[in-house]
Parts: sequence; C-alpha cells; structure tokens
Amino acid sequence: QILYSNTVFTADKPYLIIDSLWVLPGVELSIDPGAHIHLHNNTLVHVAGSLKVNGLPDDPVIFEGDRLEMFYRDKAGQWGGIWLRAGSRDNHINWAEIKNGILGVVVDTFSVVGMPTLKIENTKIINMSYTALYARGAIVEAGNCLFANVAYYPVALTLGGRYRFYHCTIANYWGQYINRKGPALFLNNYYEYQLEPPDGPWYLETRDLEEAYFANCIIYGTRSNELEVDNIYNGQPVDAQMNYKFDNTILRVDTGFDLNDETRFVNLLTENPKFIDPKKNDFQLDTLSPAKDFGLYNIAISFPVDLNNVSRLDDDGPDLGAYERVE
Repeated sequence: QILYSNTVFTADKPYLIIDSLWVLPGVELSIDPGAHIHLHNNTLVHVAGSLKVNGLPDDPVIFEGDRLEMFYRDKAGQWGGIWLRAGSRDNHINWAEIKNGILGVVVDTFSVVGMPTLKIENTKIINMSYTALYARGAIVEAGNCLFANVAYYPVALTLGGRYRFYHCTIANYWGQYINRKGPALFLNNYYEYQLEPPDGPWYLETRDLEEAYFANCIIYGTRSNELEVDNIYNGQPVDAQMNYKFDNTILRVDTGFDLNDETRFVNLLTENPKFIDPKKNDFQLDTLSPAKDFGLYNIAISFPVDLNNVSRLDDDGPDLGAYERVE
C-alpha cells in the first residue's frame, strides 16, 4: 500500500498490513493514541515523508505481528520493521510499543538544519531478531525508552551522526532460538562497500560521529562488555571523529576502556543494575539496585515520569534508566 496524501490511523479498529506500507515524500502518517498495528511476515513500514506516533501513557500505539496465538506473543522475527528512508524528516514516536519484529526502527536518513530526523520518547522496542534501533548517519534524540532483548544490537549507531539518549535502558538478555551476536551498544563511523560484487574493489566511506551522549541511562546485559566502538579499519584508526560520552550511567564494560577518561566517562557505574526479571522483559529495578537515586536532576526534569507513568521527582533523586523504583 502507498500513502499519497496525509493519513491518520485511528484507534477505532486494528490495522492489518499484509504487504509493505510506503509513506511517500512530503506525506505525513499520523497515528492516534491506542491504535494497534498488526504486520504480516517480513512487512515493513517505509517512511520517506514523516511519521508521527502519538500514543499516551494509558493508550500506547502498538506495532506487532499478525499471529495472535499465545505461542507468538513474545516471539521475535514476525514482521519487518519501521524504516525511515533517506530524506525522511520530522519523525516523532511517543508512547509506543514496537515488538516481535526483525529491525525495530531503522533511521537511514540525514537531517536538515540540525533538527533530529527522529525524536523517540516513552517507547519500548523489544524482542527483535536483529536490532531495536539502527541508525546510519542520523540525528536522533531518545528519552525514557527501553531498547532490549534482540539477537544482535539493541542500539547500533553507525556511519557517524549525532545522538542523545536520556533515561534509556539499553539491555540485552536475549535467550531465544539463536545466540546473541553483538553488544548492547554499537558505535561506528565508517562503511565499507563494493560497487561490483563479488570481485570488484572495496571502498571506504567515513563520517564523523559528532556526538553520542548518554545521561541517566543503563547499558547492560549478559556479556562482560556491552559497548563496542568500531573505528579501526585494516588495523588503522579511521580518519573521522568518534565522540561519545557517558554521564551518570551504568555501563557494563571490560578493561579495554580507560574509565578514568572524563572526556568520555563521568560518574560511571559498572555494577549490575539488578533488574527484576530481564529475560522476561521486566526491566524495573529491584530494591537494592545501584541505579536508585543516581540520576542527574537537571536531566530528569525533562522526563518527569517513567515508562509506568511514575514520577521521577518525588523521592531522593531520579533513578537511572527508563523505570523509577517505587518502594
């Protein structure tokens, strides 16, 4: 199906997309609170225009597969994903649940005049057979989001770009039919490609990772190192910026990083955040979690409620990640 003009999906009845949906350049697809979108096997939502997902705390917008049997309720790989194509702009996803697909959200586009290509807030992307959020040279702002339990990368920020994450839980305790194949967070500033496969020469394209900033976040999982910084090509550093910083964040890393480098790591914790039941997608904090009250207040005031619509501002301090512990 192709959308040639501005379209609104309402919550009156569920939507079933059998073949891929295309939102053409200059066209806006707006989705009302409580709308339920079912997508068939391998189906993608291609957005060359703009996507506005307007969920509410009690009426999130849900994207999932079209198999309704209990067996499929938490099975990954049932549909393709949401693909923001090159030229897409002004995309906003708020209070959504995106689950059981392959790609989650792909941001394969550049911004204009410094505006984000995607602003995503109060959203869960879980149970994906590849990635939850995959960006290529984009500008993304994410706040109060859960990216979790995928086969490869919950968050992959590739080919440079600019990114800011606040009060996000990026975690991987994947335990489905194939083993994990990547860290929770992947950062990259180059791309290798071939114009004449399989025997033609390989070319290298580099782009600056101008910023990858994480504040009041939790980045954790079952691996000893959940951060990969990929800026080495043929044994040499890539000639492009690789700027990243973690501020008041829990990050599971090994000895390959200098955690005393305050240009990259400020008030970092490496302890287990003590999620309640992460293998079952319960990333709320247990009572002894080191994430409790460790967040920066000046960040939390922009995200005053968590994914359960619980205030972050009513106790001794905001908790890290997307969930506030309630005693």
